[in-house]
Amino acid sequence: MLNLLFLGNSYTFQNDLDERTREALTQLAADTWTEGETRRLAEGGYTFVNHLARTEEAGSAWQLALADGTAAWDWVVLQEQSQIPGFPTTQGEYRASVDAAVALDDLAEARGAQVIFLNTWGRRDGDAQNPDRFPDFPTMEGHLEEGYRAYRDATSTEARPTYVAPAGPAFARVYNNVLAAGGDPAAPDSDFTRLYSADGSHPSPLGTWLVAYVLAASLTGESPVGLPTPSGLAEADALMVQTAAADTVFDEALGYTYPWPKPVDTGTDTGTGGDTGTGTDSGADTAASGDTAADTGAAPTGCGCSSAAGAWAPAATTLAFALSRRRRPRA
Repeated sequence: MLNLLFLGNSYTFQNDLDERTREALTQLAADTWTEGETRRLAEGGYTFVNHLARTEEAGSAWQLALADGTAAWDWVVLQEQSQIPGFPTTQGEYRASVDAAVALDDLAEARGAQVIFLNTWGRRDGDAQNPDRFPDFPTMEGHLEEGYRAYRDATSTEARPTYVAPAGPAFARVYNNVLAAGGDPAAPDSDFTRLYSADGSHPSPLGTWLVAYVLAASLTGESPVGLPTPSGLAEADALMVQTAAADTVFDEALGYTYPWPKPVDTGTDTGTGGDTGTGTDSGADTAASGDTAADTGAAPTGCGCSSAAGAWAPAATTLAFALSRRRRPRA
């Protein structure tokens, strides 16, 4: 039995990502995950700083889950607000975010949990609030990937590494697959566009399933390709997102490490094919989910922003971690 705690915002509670991830996990590793608990703590527009502050509120669900409670988590999934990880490293909100990530990781470690950061995706058309920094999807996605790698590096040690679930890179893979096939990712009926809801920021049900498969593959080392088609998805769409998730997670060229051993290298190729705007959305996210253990799963009404490679089966071998810097000293 393994237990997961999700800390996020509307990107997490949109389409019940926690439940979709649980479904994928129970299909991939039923003996391990079927009886586990999956809980989410998510409010519209929440940042790591917001989550950390809630852990200091007496009697809050955050405090009971991470600070003073008796809950024992195996994994804590940390999802930051949609813009902040892509801001310049000198920007105040970004620096505060890294500090809060370290503090949240400390709380997770005290509860016996490992941490995986959910690398979110660039907005479909970039970010109109920060056009110089995020002019389009590829540029925004690249900055977000850099930010999430920095969270990992700031919180990892050789003895206790943290990880990144590359959901954003999986969105990018779908984007690039459309281009490679001669299509237009911006077309309304493209696989890439269909990953988003109408606002071009939140995921559609199809996009949420892509994220769930990325998380499940990242945690287990098992490929989701061929899992049963989820209710509400066409079989071809399910296979498309399952394949994109597997091709991303198991693409060693991306440089991510995971909590499972890499396959033994047999020598045979088995792969597959000056910022001027850093303000976050001002009051754009009006969804107040109150999302604790008693969350109703209601869909958000805002933007989810803050107010301020073919699959292979891993074989048993030693996992080497390449970490560029050590966790900052604890107080």
